[in-house]
Amino acid sequence: MAIQQYTSAGTSQKQVPALMRKIDWTYGTVNLDIGGGRYDLATEYLATQGVRNYIVDPYNRSLEHNLNALAAIDARGGSDTCTLANVLNVIREAQVRRGVLEQARDNLKPGGRCYISCYGGSLSRVGGRSTRGWQENRPLGSYLEEVRSIFPDAYRQGAMIVAPKRFR
Repeated sequence: MAIQQYTSAGTSQKQVPALMRKIDWTYGTVNLDIGGGRYDLATEYLATQGVRNYIVDPYNRSLEHNLNALAAIDARGGSDTCTLANVLNVIREAQVRRGVLEQARDNLKPGGRCYISCYGGSLSRVGGRSTRGWQENRPLGSYLEEVRSIFPDAYRQGAMIVAPKRFR
């Protein structure tokens, strides 16, 4: 597995990601929030929507926490949804971004959906160091081809990419 040159530890924000408020949540479902950071604000928000949220973040959560979250998802046969809120844009290496997308796919139930948002930074399309780590500086649409390499039916919907997992 490839390793990030610049960790994402400093990118955790103490706010509910805007992505969470753009999704039409279904009561009683389970979401896997990959790269969800160190705060539980998204989990608290999703609870008000009747959604159980599990956060996995290798840089902001303990190994034990991450393993327990993934075990809970696995025990129910996968998550109904998965969120990547401003995750891909803070990863320099394409191989690592691919690994994150594969983790999302592998933990989703067939027919589940992965929702992706990416902060565009300067939109220069030139990645670089930021005060918190790395920033790709790319518009959301520029990630669609990468997402489709894992989720072939992915599409853009406003300020997010929706990536359905196919029924095999």
